[in-house]
Amino acid sequence: MRGAGLSIGALSKYLCLFKKEDKTIKQRKEILENQRKILEEKLKKMNTAYERLNYKIKLYDNKLLENKLK
Repeated sequence: MRGAGLSIGALSKYLCLFKKEDKTIKQRKEILENQRKILEEKLKKMNTAYERLNYKIKLYDNKLLENKLK
């Protein structure tokens, strides 16, 4: 589950519930859904940062091309 991006706290809670078997399925699912929401927000922020970097790189590419043509 650590590979799925769960925080240490969420992973610890999940494992405690996991040991209690099927009677904790609902709580475990809620933990996973909450972690998915957190990951979705991180992905949005990373995608925004990635797009900004690509934009800046293109600006510099254009400037370098302009300077080459002069």
